Amino acid sequence: MRFRVDGGLEESGFDIDWNCLYTYPAPLASFVATPNLVCQNETINITNTSTSATSYSWTMTGSTIATSTLANPTLRYSNDGSYVVRLIATNPGGSDTAFQTINVRGTCLPNGGTAGPMTECKGKILDDGSYSNDYSPNQTTYVTIAPTSAVHVTLTFNTFDIEADNCIYDYMTIYDGPNTTSPLIGKYCNSSIPPSPLTSSGNALTIKFYADGGLELDGFDIDWHCSLVGLSETDKINSLNIYPNPSYNFVTVEVNFSQQSESDLVIVDLLGKVLYENKNTNKSLQFTDKIDVSGFAAGTYLIIVNGQTNKFIKQ
Repeated sequence: MRFRVDGGLEESGFDIDWNCLYTYPAPLASFVATPNLVCQNETINITNTSTSATSYSWTMTGSTIATSTLANPTLRYSNDGSYVVRLIATNPGGSDTAFQTINVRGTCLPNGGTAGPMTECKGKILDDGSYSNDYSPNQTTYVTIAPTSAVHVTLTFNTFDIEADNCIYDYMTIYDGPNTTSPLIGKYCNSSIPPSPLTSSGNALTIKFYADGGLELDGFDIDWHCSLVGLSETDKINSLNIYPNPSYNFVTVEVNFSQQSESDLVIVDLLGKVLYENKNTNKSLQFTDKIDVSGFAAGTYLIIVNGQTNKFIKQ
């Protein structure tokens, strides 16, 4: 602006306000949650990698901290599930939003001491290293799984990686009952892997995990579920394979049980006539029978193992 006045008339002049518009660079919201697959109550650290932001607004529904305005909050979840963490990064020029999903699965055992008892009818336990780390050295950890009103408890081993060497250094022992005075089911490491699934005879199982000060490995991931009524013979069958099917001469039947069981295999035709039977009173976790069916007429037959029926075709 230039203002010029000559030597003549002067007037009242001027009164001018001014303001300016400053353009901020647009904010970009981003963050990393570490880890994003965790156990219940495991601490998750947030690393905020946003740019050009001057304030932050976090929404963490389901967490122990539902909202936060910190740059780098920490959080935990006490229940299984998938949870979305939302960040809104803001500056005077605008805002941007970023999301990340946190998956919470199971309970990590402590590094020594006693956990539980676990009284839900189903769940998951992992070693103290969770999903991303090895288990800790120098620990003796106990957990009892005793669901309310359960008749049986079944363990399924998703992963199992414990130092081998005949279970001298690190090992897991499993007891058929509510404590370590209950009958011992077995002592396990990677030179002696537990059967999976493994079912108690009663309403509880107790696990002891021992690690010395030496080598640590990935550890274990174990699901459990309970039966609220007694196991029928069909319930005890974990898998049943018939091969080859169809067959010309011989057919093999392989059965894996969830607990040591007797086996009763019967082949009947579609009219109900029994053509073959093999009853084994020796209890085991696995049963295999190779059957000569060359004398059977071509057609469809039923193979029944402990009440579970499967179709078989003779060509």
